[in-house]
Amino acid sequence: MGFGSHRPTTVPLLNACHQAARLAWSREHREWTLEDWKRVAWSDESRFRLLHADGRLRIWRQAHEAMDPACQVGIVQGHGGSIMVWGVFSCSFWDLWYLYQPPSVRFGM
Repeated sequence: MGFGSHRPTTVPLLNACHQAARLAWSREHREWTLEDWKRVAWSDESRFRLLHADGRLRIWRQAHEAMDPACQVGIVQGHGGSIMVWGVFSCSFWDLWYLYQPPSVRFGM
């Protein structure tokens, strides 16, 4: 029937106040020229796990295959650490920074 198991799409959780602020911002900038937008820098950041993805892993196996190495995934205490990556770009430049966060610092151990 075309159905499949998927994780839901993530979208920003916006309440009525957020929606009104976004609409007001877009109306304020509706008449901007290309030269106006060239003065804007865009940025974002993301966290990446070093040893495995954050998503829920799923496998297909039979009950007696639980200890089969092909049906296992190794784990480490503290999830093995992560890095934060930050990037920025504009019409005239781009840059990329990253910050490693050791598990002992991230979890206050």
